[in-house]
Order: sequence, then C-alpha cells, then structure tokens
Amino acid sequence: MDRGAIVRAAPCLGSAGACLQAETIGAGHSVGRAAAAGRSCPGLASRTLMLTSVEAPAVRIEVEHAQPGAYSRQWRVAWRITNLGAQPLQLDDAWIPHGRFRGEGHIPLTLSVGQGDSRRIELNVAADEPPGTIVENAYLILRTLHWRLFARMTVTFDAAGAPRPVVETVTFQSLQ
Repeated sequence: MDRGAIVRAAPCLGSAGACLQAETIGAGHSVGRAAAAGRSCPGLASRTLMLTSVEAPAVRIEVEHAQPGAYSRQWRVAWRITNLGAQPLQLDDAWIPHGRFRGEGHIPLTLSVGQGDSRRIELNVAADEPPGTIVENAYLILRTLHWRLFARMTVTFDAAGAPRPVVETVTFQSLQ
C-alpha cells in the first residue's frame, strides 16, 4: 500500500470481526475485497490488513535552556520531555529542520521515558538573528516506532541575540 493513501476499512465477514477488509482510495490499486466476495480472511492473508490499535503518546515538551555552544552562532538547547501516557515512550530520532533555528540533521536517540517520567535531551542548534527577531514555526521533531511528535516553537532573540525558544503546541503524526 502507498504511504499516505486513504484506506477505507470494514469488518471482514470471514473472521468474526478479527480483521478488516481494506481498500485504498485514490492510490491506484485495491488492497483487498475479501468480504464482498464471500471469502474468509485466512485464505487471503496477502490481501487483508490486520489492524492493531496503537495509542497516541501523551507528552509535554518544554524548553529548559538555550546556552552558547562550542562555535559562533551555535547554541546548546535542552528540552524536557515528560511522558504523561500509560505506556513507556522510546525516542529513536530527533530533528530540528527550520532554516533560522536549525539542528545538525537527524540525530539518532536511544532514550526511554517511562510512564510519568521525564528526560532531558540537549541538541546543538545553529541560529544567528538580530536582537528582537521572532522566528515562528520552528520544530523539534521526535520519532518513536509508531509516531512523530512535533513540538512547534516560537523563537525570540533577546537583547544579546540569544535564542529563547518556547514550545507553543505538541502534535502527533502516525507512522502506521
């Protein structure tokens, strides 16, 4: 199935609701129509999707500090990630893609945040703006096995030209 395709699903008659028949819409090909033909799922496993519910993470992301880095125009920014959900959160990757508040590409992580726990991550960020500049829609993007977490920030540059990022909102995108 194409990533990003829209999938329409309905309970499959041959499996007592344990699997769903699915058909892609707008991606140019059908994934499966087992129930319509009156056939059961076990014989059509390659044409039927088994869907497992994956609970969206519940997290709070806050900026702890932004301090000068090792080089000119480099800042060491720390974020506190708090897991408010019922399941542990395994962070696999971090990325800060904004052109005016930019990280060092995709940074592999092996950070586990237990239920109710919080962890800090620190990343280098390149930023060089005049005092008073406001950069909107800068993102810290974190990847887990099933989700991308987007911490949208507004970054204000103080009187000394130091970035002061503030997380405005956190949203999620399923990778399933």
